[in-house]
Amino acid sequence: MPHNALIQMASLGNGNSLTFPQQTLISFTKPIESFFMSKIIRALDAIISSFILLTIGVMIFFAIAHSGYAVLDLWKHVHDQEFSLELMYLVTSSLVFVKAYRILAAYLINQHIQIKLLVKIAIIASTMDVIFNMRHNDIWQNIIMAVFALAILVIYSVFGNKLDEYEK
Repeated sequence: MPHNALIQMASLGNGNSLTFPQQTLISFTKPIESFFMSKIIRALDAIISSFILLTIGVMIFFAIAHSGYAVLDLWKHVHDQEFSLELMYLVTSSLVFVKAYRILAAYLINQHIQIKLLVKIAIIASTMDVIFNMRHNDIWQNIIMAVFALAILVIYSVFGNKLDEYEK
């Protein structure tokens, strides 16, 4: 059969075949393509959901270990003047872990991240870094983190209601 006849035969039929001057590509029909794509999408979704579930488990483990270490460290500072600072660090770090857990759990359940929770955790974590790591960070790092926390706080105060409307 001549080459042009093969191209004509391939182009006849259900219209799902693609023809090129030098070769003919035969594609699957639409129901078969969607069947394979839905299987691939479901498998990838299961892999990503498993990864998020594993991340939640690891985060809970580290939150418990971190809280245990912080309580032991807090016990050492019971009679020091750093007790209140250590207690505030324990409370804020626990709050960051809870917010991170809520973000991951919400994504696992709804496949949607709540922007408001993400903004709250950004404010808390950056403020926590400035307050509790001030002695360990460079002065410019502290300034950048403080400006970042303040900017997000101002944005959240101005546009907090808009975020509620956006998420609905």
